[in-house]
Amino acid sequence: MHSEKRARCRSSKDTVLAMFESTVEQSLREALRGDCARPGMSSARCQDDWSAPEALHGIEGLLREAVEQGRAGGGIPESVDPQEIPSALLALYLGLRLLGRTRPEEALLRSIVRRAEDMLS
Repeated sequence: MHSEKRARCRSSKDTVLAMFESTVEQSLREALRGDCARPGMSSARCQDDWSAPEALHGIEGLLREAVEQGRAGGGIPESVDPQEIPSALLALYLGLRLLGRTRPEEALLRSIVRRAEDMLS
């Protein structure tokens, strides 16, 4: 039972990091195709619904759930604040999305993923 719970909580942290990694991969693919290279481009591929307030609250809620589950199972340390860290992770995620469009440099984008991992450790 304990190993099952620990695996679920570990997967909460992994899920958050996978969301960041997926965004890096998508940004790098778009950069190779020349999509979304500049802010404000009108390409349909550049249109996002994620910037709507409801979407941002939803993403932050999912991050909060992941942090709470991870803390409960020991996959995320108790010192990680379940109220503060999800907001900070959301800010990192939004920065990742923006830089993925304006400066799709792999080293830069992966450094943001590492900061997210640091926040969850």
